[in-house]
Amino acid sequence: MVNNSSTKAPDLEEIFEIPEVYGPPPDIVDVDLVNGAVLEIKSIYLKHAQMAYLEVANYLFENFFDSNMDLMRKKTPVLGKVESFNELVRKLKEDDVSLPGRTWLHNSVRLLAEKKDIDGLDIEEVVRTYGQLPVSHKIVMLPLEIEQKKDLILKIEEDNLTVRQTKEKVAELLNRSNKEGAGKVVNFDKKIVSIEKTVSEWQSQIGKAVKIGSGNVEEFKKLEKLLKKVLVGVQKLQETDNK
Repeated sequence: MVNNSSTKAPDLEEIFEIPEVYGPPPDIVDVDLVNGAVLEIKSIYLKHAQMAYLEVANYLFENFFDSNMDLMRKKTPVLGKVESFNELVRKLKEDDVSLPGRTWLHNSVRLLAEKKDIDGLDIEEVVRTYGQLPVSHKIVMLPLEIEQKKDLILKIEEDNLTVRQTKEKVAELLNRSNKEGAGKVVNFDKKIVSIEKTVSEWQSQIGKAVKIGSGNVEEFKKLEKLLKKVLVGVQKLQETDNK
């Protein structure tokens, strides 16, 4: 009789085929990690990008625009430094293609001018909000007039607008301005026609004065009145154009 107590129990591996596990467990995207990293890296990049824009702009402001804000707004260096600015753009790209180009440099000086314009509004909420905006939003707003920027700056914060949404708002504002400007052009043209008619009359009177002789005082008095009308008309046109 066999003693069962001495019989060895079967190994589980002999009964069940247990597969060997190779390599680490499956790699699953950690959404929270990714989203947090995007926000952090974006914040770091935009902070340093804005600093770079303003530091470069301040340097250009002093050395190529002779601290003249009007020239900065026009993106036009002082006389005698225009070609030097063009050479600067060429040399930067020649040294390293990743360095700023003409558009980047122009944007930097426009951003500095825009900052000074916004600060000059003396509207605390607008100034504070503008200072907190990413540089990408500020660049998108560059084509707008200062009055258009005020409301948009607050709307960007209020509605948490993305760069793309801000671009769409800027396009709407520019389109509206162009339509309003078209109406002004029509009125402007009408005034031009009126002045041209006055000038034509003036030229006709000159012809008469020449024919009858320069001693005719009355004719020249009429010419003087016509000339005054022309000057008044030009002044009104200039006022309209500046609005």
